[in-house]
Amino acid sequence: MNRFFILIILIFISCNSDETNNVIYSELDNPVYLDDNGVTVKAKEWAEVGMTGQLNGVTYIVANREILEDMIDEFGNTNHNLNNYCTTKITDMSYLFYSSNSSSTFNQSLDSWDVSNVTDMSNMFDGASNFNRSINVWDVSSVINMSYMFSGAKEFNQEINDWNVANVTNMSSMFANAFSFNNPLNNWDVSSVTDMNRMFRDEALGSEGSMFNQPIANWNVSNVTDMSLMFRNHRKFNQNLVLWNVNNVSECFLFCENTIDWTLSKPNFSNCTDNPGCN
Repeated sequence: MNRFFILIILIFISCNSDETNNVIYSELDNPVYLDDNGVTVKAKEWAEVGMTGQLNGVTYIVANREILEDMIDEFGNTNHNLNNYCTTKITDMSYLFYSSNSSSTFNQSLDSWDVSNVTDMSNMFDGASNFNRSINVWDVSSVINMSYMFSGAKEFNQEINDWNVANVTNMSSMFANAFSFNNPLNNWDVSSVTDMNRMFRDEALGSEGSMFNQPIANWNVSNVTDMSLMFRNHRKFNQNLVLWNVNNVSECFLFCENTIDWTLSKPNFSNCTDNPGCN
C-alpha cells in the first residue's frame, strides 16, 4: 500500500516538473517580452524579423520598416492591427503614416510599440488628420529628428509631456496645423534643439485654428538658431516668453506675425536682424 502512495507522489512530482520546464522553455523561446511599464512589447536581442511570439494570448510579429510599409497605403491607411507588431528592430519611422491629402482615416492604438531605437520620426503623422491615440508611454529618447511629426494631424490632442526629447535637434513644423493639440509640454528638455522653424505655425484661413496655449517659459532654447515663423498666425497662444535665452537665434523672420491674442511678453531677439513681425 505504501509503495502505491509513493508511486502516485512520484508521478505527481514528475508531472509538475514537466509543466514547470515547459513554462520556462516557453518563456526562453519567446522572441518578445513585456516591458516593465506593462504596455510596451519588446523583442529580445536574438529575435529575428518575422518571428512570432505570444503575450497574454496575443500573437506579436517582430517587424522591420518594410513589413509595416507593406501594410500601409499611400494615404497612411491600413486594414491591419499594427499594435500586434513588435517594432524594436526599427530605427526609422519617418513618413510612416504620411498622407498628402485629407483621405487619411488612420486612428489605431500604437501604445505597445517599442520605439526606443528610433532616431527619425520626421513627418511620421504628417497629414494623419484623424489620428488621436495615446502614445505618452513611448520611449523617444533616441529620436533626433521630430520635424513635421504631427503637422496636419488635426485631431491629435494626447498627453506627451513625459517624453524624453533630450536628443532631439530638429522640431521644425512639429505641430504646424495640429489644430486640436493643447496639452502641456513644460516638462520637455529641448536643450539640444537647434531648429524650431514653424514649430506651431497655423495656416488655417477660416474659423479653424490651433488651440495650443500652454506655458513653455521654462524651455531651455539656448541652442536654437532658427525660430522663423514659429508662431505665425497662431491666434490662441498667449504666454510670457521674455525669459527665453534666444542669444543664438539668428533667424526669427515673422516669429509671431498675426498672433492677435498674444499680449504677454515675447522673447528679446538681440542677435536676429529679421523682422519678427510681432504686434
